[in-house]
Amino acid sequence: MNAPNNNLRVRIWDLGPTAPKAPVRPAMPKDLKPGSPEEMVAESEFKAALAVFERERDDFARMQRAFESWHALYGGPYQIEMWSVNALEAKLRDPDRYVDTLPKGKKPGRAHIENEKREREEHNQLQQLRDRDPQFGTKGVAAA
Repeated sequence: MNAPNNNLRVRIWDLGPTAPKAPVRPAMPKDLKPGSPEEMVAESEFKAALAVFERERDDFARMQRAFESWHALYGGPYQIEMWSVNALEAKLRDPDRYVDTLPKGKKPGRAHIENEKREREEHNQLQQLRDRDPQFGTKGVAAA
């Protein structure tokens, strides 16, 4: 990507979202005397905890789909180019996901490898066009 001022653009690695952790279902209170105030309070607390669990379960399912979708799409870490201020914000917001260098033991994902190949092909095509240019290309100068 060419920008008017390339020193304001940086490349950082996107390691992808971390795998979500499944919520733990609350335990039903036991060993309480039926109809006692303690049993009523425990039941009320259990219902509140169960409502929280159900929301967390729904969030977990949504985050799990997003996690699987990201990994299916990118196939692992990939390098992205962005404005330096945006990169700094991304690294501060999610330091486990956005990093300057690829951690040891991690390999670039499929999308990163495909992007590098595409960039090399684009560079080669542009170089061929420059070489064939009749006025500024190397073949135009050699023929004169």
